[in-house]
Amino acid sequence: MKSHRILIACGGSGGHLAPGIALAEELSGRGYQPVLFVSSKAVDRQILAKYPPWPVFFLPAIPFSKKLWTFPRFSYLQFISFIQTFHFLSRSPAAAIIVTGGFTSPPVALAGFLKKIPIFIHESNRIPGKVTRHLARLAQRVYMPSEWAMGRTSPSWQRRFKPMGYPLRSEFFSPEAIPQESFPKNDEKGLSFLLLGGSQGAWALNRWFGEHVEELVPLAGHWVCVTGQSYYEEYGEDLRKIRQKHPSVEFLPFCEHMPLLLAEADLVIARAGAGSIAECLHCEAPMVLVPLPSSADDHQQANAAWVQALGCACVVRQENLDLLLPLLRWLHAATGILQHMRRKIRDRAKADVRRLIADDMVASIDGA
Repeated sequence: MKSHRILIACGGSGGHLAPGIALAEELSGRGYQPVLFVSSKAVDRQILAKYPPWPVFFLPAIPFSKKLWTFPRFSYLQFISFIQTFHFLSRSPAAAIIVTGGFTSPPVALAGFLKKIPIFIHESNRIPGKVTRHLARLAQRVYMPSEWAMGRTSPSWQRRFKPMGYPLRSEFFSPEAIPQESFPKNDEKGLSFLLLGGSQGAWALNRWFGEHVEELVPLAGHWVCVTGQSYYEEYGEDLRKIRQKHPSVEFLPFCEHMPLLLAEADLVIARAGAGSIAECLHCEAPMVLVPLPSSADDHQQANAAWVQALGCACVVRQENLDLLLPLLRWLHAATGILQHMRRKIRDRAKADVRRLIADDMVASIDGA
């Protein structure tokens, strides 16, 4: 009997976990049984808490670091994660494996390859990560943005490469996710600005907001800052003081209703992760992006440049962070720019990426 189990290695960060959840939702609706292989990081447990009780396997793998003394532990935990996955597959065969990049992907993909299970890769960013580049030769399909094919032109590569965007979770497609009455929002309460400082490497945005809060508050009738749990706990007292002095500013450690938050925002200030960009585009939210300078291969800058070229965002390099406040002042004064950006977003064709990926996967699995 053919297995309907599908392993999804997607842990380590929200950017890797969210597309895995989206694909798990789509595939489970088609009768498949997703099993999520994630990291032991708190962010994975926090995000998964609101989703259906799919089987979840926590791997001990840790991120790669350039610090030489961490390499033995990294290698050991990658090996242990591989052994655990291989043992799992020996007891519970799977129809396919999906990996979304990051440090949980290699042990799962290698175990699946040795078990002769079809491997599928989803790459979110405009520049493919090292994991994608190294695992691509093991994959039956590589789903990634169309303009990047890692320099491969051979027929065998072209058969594996499939241009795809970012799959969104079901909450972004629910009727209440983006209430139509939210637009237009330039009413007597003023603009609503959303700052996403809770992603990896975004503490700089939280600190920047705290340093310039007196100048930023007049620019919007409502500020929402998603700080991330660790920043919220460490600087909670400072945030409470700001909130007490400026009731129009709201701080959240984490948001479980991101579609609604994005739909209510006239402008989003964030890093340039592929997930944040895809969610803003879907919710028609103009963006000011500050790419993470330490992102691998500077992929966040490539993500930001792409969406800026579409006319949907402005980009500020972190080394030029002093330009962010003047830019926001300009956008506040010239509200027609925000409306123009929103129209550019609305003009883009929307695709149900997770359905397209699932269609291709299922056809590939059934044809195997």
